[in-house]
Amino acid sequence: MPKAKTKRVRKKVVSSARARSHSQKHKAKTRRVSRAPAGTRRSERSNGQPPTNLYPYHIERHGDVHWQIDRFRAFAGRIGQDNAASLEKALSFAQERHRMQMRKGGSDYIIHPVRIANILFGEWGIKDADVLAAALLHDVVEDTQTTVKEIKDVFGDSIGRLVDGLTMWKGSETHDAYLRRIAKGSDRLRLIKCADTLDNLRSWHECVGEEREAFPRWWKQAHDLVLPMALRTSRAAARQLDDVLRDPWYQFQAQCNGV
Repeated sequence: MPKAKTKRVRKKVVSSARARSHSQKHKAKTRRVSRAPAGTRRSERSNGQPPTNLYPYHIERHGDVHWQIDRFRAFAGRIGQDNAASLEKALSFAQERHRMQMRKGGSDYIIHPVRIANILFGEWGIKDADVLAAALLHDVVEDTQTTVKEIKDVFGDSIGRLVDGLTMWKGSETHDAYLRRIAKGSDRLRLIKCADTLDNLRSWHECVGEEREAFPRWWKQAHDLVLPMALRTSRAAARQLDDVLRDPWYQFQAQCNGV
């Protein structure tokens, strides 16, 4: 009898030790969220590039507008002649409306909506022509003099409603409220916003100076508001966003550029 009691005591001790070990590992893992990759100096981590495995192409192609447009046209050609013509029309319209605008990294603005469409088709397998067209046009109302009515007149109600839903009405809603509104919208709206966010995250290395001060806010919005909508919408979108947000390079950028 005493031996049996001793065994039970030993089992409790072992179980308690295992529980403490698991708890310590969990805490260590939690602490590592904001820790930068080992073996790199702070300046290198702050000014370097994100891991190349987070891109479906060589990172130098990220800012190559001609290559990205050629890639898009190759994708568009795989979903039928009529759809390809419709998408080329949307591309031309977006190019014309954004022609005087530049991205923060200095690229022509059109590269951003084109990369979003490439993410949707090339990485997530979305072949819905209306979704791809809306991705190309998603910023024309918000950032140019284009109206929702004009989009509907030129491209139809379906694409017009998507562009309307993706437009943040500056001055009347905050960015957080805008994301919460999209989270309550259709799967199509959420897909485009997830791709938009992923492309913006992949473009962090192009930001310089004061632009980097927004990294903590951008990371938090992506983590708290966009990732949950991705989890409800697309496994591929959720996995890729989660991979980026968990990556030490991104977590270091969000931490070291914070106040």
